[in-house]
Amino acid sequence: MPRLIVTLASGEEAGGDILNELSLFASVSRATNGKPVTGLTAANFRVAAFDDLAISGTSELKWQPGKTELSGCYSLGIAHTPSSPFLKGEFYQISVQVRTFKGKKAVDFGQAVISVQSLGT
Repeated sequence: MPRLIVTLASGEEAGGDILNELSLFASVSRATNGKPVTGLTAANFRVAAFDDLAISGTSELKWQPGKTELSGCYSLGIAHTPSSPFLKGEFYQISVQVRTFKGKKAVDFGQAVISVQSLGT
């Protein structure tokens, strides 16, 4: 079964925090050749956590200089369902799974886990 390498980092910033959303940064590449997996959307990501959380948004960054080539690096928003604030200073353990699809069938899988401290205001 083809595999994806998923790496996560906290994107939380004290100066730019959104109260009802945690920010993560994800890198997704293929285990077979290390090439970045580009063009993913929120439908390719899902979350496992103790709280009821979901991906609230994604955006893919582009390589510099020129910012024209997709990188396989994604900014992810994580939010409670239903919407509620994250508690300032609390740690949240989150697992993110990434899947690619052929039609409706998931064919590539990868996941990573991270502990994120909320810097909500």
